[in-house]
Amino acid sequence: MKTNKKLSHKKDKEISGIGIRLFLNSDTAELTIQSVINESPAASADIKPNDVIIKIDGKSTKGMGINEAVSLIKGPKISQLN
Repeated sequence: MKTNKKLSHKKDKEISGIGIRLFLNSDTAELTIQSVINESPAASADIKPNDVIIKIDGKSTKGMGINEAVSLIKGPKISQLN
């Protein structure tokens, strides 16, 4: 089996954050986990698809948009690992 090392290396660099994909549930207006990346910090924390995020750092997510939630989850750039 051949693999494209450049492509797989690029893919590894694109993954950042805690390892989740989330969406705003249009029926409930709740921030909901869509999927969790295997072996990610989120997977280690036992976060599962369809879990609802109700608070981020003590701040309610009620009425919060995706961009604000992602920004809060990522935290300041300095806290992110390369």
